[in-house]
Amino acid sequence: MSAPQAILHIGAPKCGSSALQMALTRHPELRDAEGRRLRYAVPLRGKLGKYSLSGRAVARLSRASAYGYVSWPNFGRRVDPAPIRAALEKVLLAGGQGGWVPILSSEGWI
Repeated sequence: MSAPQAILHIGAPKCGSSALQMALTRHPELRDAEGRRLRYAVPLRGKLGKYSLSGRAVARLSRASAYGYVSWPNFGRRVDPAPIRAALEKVLLAGGQGGWVPILSSEGWI
Protein backbone atom coordinates (compact mmCIF):
# COMPACT_ATOMS: atom_id res chain seq x y z
CA MET A 1 0.00 0.00 0.00
CA SER A 2 1.31 3.47 -0.84
CA ALA A 3 1.93 5.94 1.95
CA PRO A 4 -0.78 8.54 2.59
CA GLN A 5 0.19 12.20 2.18
CA ALA A 6 -1.52 13.03 5.48
CA ILE A 7 -3.88 11.66 8.08
CA LEU A 8 -6.79 14.00 8.79
CA HIS A 9 -8.84 13.81 11.96
CA ILE A 10 -12.04 15.76 11.40
CA GLY A 11 -14.04 15.01 14.51
CA ALA A 12 -17.35 16.42 15.58
CA PRO A 13 -17.60 18.25 18.90
CA LYS A 14 -18.22 15.98 21.90
CA CYS A 15 -17.07 12.79 20.16
CA GLY A 16 -13.69 12.30 21.84
CA SER A 17 -11.63 14.70 19.73
CA SER A 18 -10.01 16.30 22.77
CA ALA A 19 -8.92 12.90 24.11
CA LEU A 20 -7.37 12.00 20.74
CA GLN A 21 -5.65 15.39 20.50
CA MET A 22 -4.30 15.01 24.03
CA ALA A 23 -2.89 11.55 23.22
CA LEU A 24 -1.33 12.83 19.98
CA THR A 25 0.11 15.86 21.76
CA ARG A 26 1.72 13.69 24.42
CA HIS A 27 3.00 11.14 21.89
CA PRO A 28 3.45 13.13 18.67
CA GLU A 29 5.84 10.73 16.94
CA LEU A 30 4.45 7.35 15.94
CA ARG A 31 5.03 4.53 13.44
CA ASP A 32 2.38 2.67 11.49
CA ALA A 33 2.26 -1.07 10.84
CA GLU A 34 4.57 -0.67 7.81
CA GLY A 35 7.11 1.29 9.86
CA ARG A 36 6.36 4.69 8.32
CA ARG A 37 6.95 7.70 10.55
CA LEU A 38 3.80 9.58 11.53
CA ARG A 39 4.01 12.98 13.22
CA TYR A 40 1.30 15.03 14.84
CA ALA A 41 1.72 18.52 13.36
CA VAL A 42 0.12 21.78 14.47
CA PRO A 43 0.65 25.49 13.77
CA LEU A 44 2.28 27.72 16.31
CA ARG A 45 -0.56 29.89 17.62
CA GLY A 46 -0.26 33.51 16.63
CA LYS A 47 2.30 32.73 13.93
CA LEU A 48 0.22 30.53 11.68
CA GLY A 49 1.70 31.79 8.44
CA LYS A 50 5.32 31.53 9.58
CA TYR A 51 5.81 27.87 10.47
CA SER A 52 4.29 24.76 11.94
CA LEU A 53 5.50 22.38 14.57
CA SER A 54 5.64 18.62 14.66
CA GLY A 55 7.04 15.87 16.80
CA ARG A 56 8.53 16.70 20.17
CA ALA A 57 8.04 20.44 19.61
CA VAL A 58 4.29 19.80 19.82
CA ALA A 59 4.66 18.31 23.30
CA ARG A 60 6.63 21.38 24.41
CA LEU A 61 3.99 23.75 23.01
CA SER A 62 1.22 21.92 24.85
CA ARG A 63 2.68 22.93 28.21
CA ALA A 64 1.53 26.50 27.47
CA SER A 65 -1.99 25.38 26.58
CA ALA A 66 -4.76 25.65 29.16
CA TYR A 67 -6.26 22.46 27.68
CA GLY A 68 -3.09 20.38 27.78
CA TYR A 69 -3.18 19.71 24.04
CA VAL A 70 -2.81 21.55 20.75
CA SER A 71 -4.72 21.30 17.48
CA TRP A 72 -5.42 23.21 14.30
CA PRO A 73 -7.70 26.27 14.45
CA ASN A 74 -11.28 26.13 13.28
CA PHE A 75 -12.44 27.72 10.07
CA GLY A 76 -15.08 30.27 10.96
CA ARG A 77 -16.87 33.29 9.62
CA ARG A 78 -14.33 35.65 11.14
CA VAL A 79 -11.28 33.53 10.44
CA ASP A 80 -9.16 34.20 7.36
CA PRO A 81 -8.62 30.73 5.85
CA ALA A 82 -5.58 31.74 3.75
CA PRO A 83 -2.98 31.44 6.55
CA ILE A 84 -4.45 28.12 7.66
CA ARG A 85 -4.27 26.74 4.12
CA ALA A 86 -0.70 28.04 3.74
CA ALA A 87 0.33 26.34 7.00
CA LEU A 88 -1.36 23.09 5.92
CA GLU A 89 0.51 23.18 2.60
CA LYS A 90 3.79 23.83 4.43
CA VAL A 91 3.23 20.82 6.71
CA LEU A 92 2.36 18.56 3.76
CA LEU A 93 5.50 19.67 1.93
CA ALA A 94 7.69 19.20 5.03
CA GLY A 95 6.29 15.72 5.59
CA GLY A 96 6.84 14.71 1.99
CA GLN A 97 10.40 16.03 1.94
CA GLY A 98 11.21 14.68 5.40
CA GLY A 99 9.83 11.20 4.85
CA TRP A 100 7.04 11.39 7.43
CA VAL A 101 3.26 11.50 7.27
CA PRO A 102 1.62 14.44 9.05
CA ILE A 103 -1.34 13.85 11.35
CA LEU A 104 -3.63 16.90 11.34
CA SER A 105 -6.55 17.35 13.71
CA SER A 106 -9.39 19.80 14.32
CA GLU A 107 -12.93 19.12 15.45
CA GLY A 108 -13.90 22.46 13.92
CA TRP A 109 -13.22 21.30 10.37
CA ILE A 110 -16.44 19.32 10.25
